Amino acid sequence: MKSSRLTIALFLISAIAASLSGSLAQSPVTQQPSALPQEVTLKDEVRFNIKDNGVAIGFVNAKSGLTVKLLSVTNDTVVVEYNGNQAAIPKDKTDLAERIYKAVYGEKKALEEEARKNAEFLAQKNAEDTKKAAGAIQAAYDHAIFESEILKQEVNTFTNDDTSVTSEILGLTKSFINDFNSTPENERLKLVNTYLANRDSILLQKSITAFKKNEIMNKMLPVNMKYAIYNNADIFYIQTGDDPFCTMSDLRLDDILKLINADKKIDEWMQQCLKEKLDVNKPIGRFGQVTLNLISTDNSNTIAIRAEVIGDYGKDRMIKEQAVGLNYINWICLKARIWKTNDIVNAREKKKRDADRLR
Repeated sequence: MKSSRLTIALFLISAIAASLSGSLAQSPVTQQPSALPQEVTLKDEVRFNIKDNGVAIGFVNAKSGLTVKLLSVTNDTVVVEYNGNQAAIPKDKTDLAERIYKAVYGEKKALEEEARKNAEFLAQKNAEDTKKAAGAIQAAYDHAIFESEILKQEVNTFTNDDTSVTSEILGLTKSFINDFNSTPENERLKLVNTYLANRDSILLQKSITAFKKNEIMNKMLPVNMKYAIYNNADIFYIQTGDDPFCTMSDLRLDDILKLINADKKIDEWMQQCLKEKLDVNKPIGRFGQVTLNLISTDNSNTIAIRAEVIGDYGKDRMIKEQAVGLNYINWICLKARIWKTNDIVNAREKKKRDADRLR
C-alpha cells in the first residue's frame, strides 16, 4: 500500500512540475479517480449549458469561488459538473494544481512522519531490548557467583552421584565466571546462553535424590524423586519414593507457574542466608500438593529445601504424605525439570499428533 501511494505521489509531483513549466500538454493526464481530487474550486465564472436530451435549452453561470465536481482531466482541459450540467474548461480556471500539490505534499509529509515514528519505535525497542538483555546477562553472572559459593559448601558434603555432579557444575560455573570478565560485552549473551545450556544438560541427566530421616536408624536416607506428567491429563506430579512405597503429589499448570514465579524470591533468601550466616526455617509456600520451606542451619553451612508432599493413596502409591529434604544440587535438578514444563507439554502434544496421523 505504501509503495502504491508513493508511486501516485511521485507521479502527481511530476504532473505539477510539468503544469508549472507549461508543459502539461506534453504530459497528458487522463481520468484517475484515485489520484485526482473529487472536487475543484472555480477561479473564474463558468457558463454551464443546460441540456435536455442533448439539446441546449439554456445556461447557468457558476461564480468564481464555487466548488464543483471534477470529472476528468485531459491535457490542459478539465471537465467539471455543476447541478448535473457539465462544462469543459481550461484547468487554470480551477485550483486543481494547488489541490494536487497540497495532496502530494501532505502525502509526502505523512509518509515522512510515519517513517520517523517507525524509526523512533525501533530505536526505543532496540534500546529496551538491549537494556533487558544486559540485565539478564548481569543476572546470570550474579547468580553464577552465588551458586559457586553454595556449591563449594556442598561439594564434599554428600555422597553418591551428588559429589561428581556438584563438582561438574561448580567447575562449569567457575569457568563461566572467569570467561565472563574477559569476554567483550557484545559477545556475553552468547556466552551466557552456552553456559546455561550446558548447565541444564548436566542437571537434566542427573537423577533427583531427596533425603528422608529414618527415625529408627536416626539418619538421613536417600529417596528418589521424579517430576513428570500424567499420560491422560494436563496435570504434572512429583513422585517421592519408588513404587509402590511412594507419594504422588499433583501439580497443575497454575501451581507450576506460581512456583516458577517464587524462584527469584527463594534465591534471594538463600543469598541472604549465605551473606549473613543465618539459621532459618522459612515458609516458601504451597504449590498444589507440595509445601516448601527454606532451611538454613549451622550458620548457613547447610542450605536445603524441605518438601512436605501429600497425595492420594493407591496400590502404586502407598504413602499418603511424607517430608523430605533437597540439598542445593538436587533442588536445582528438580527446578531444571520444572522449568522444562513447556517442552514436556509440547513433546506430548507432538506424540499425540503423530499418533493421530497414523490412524
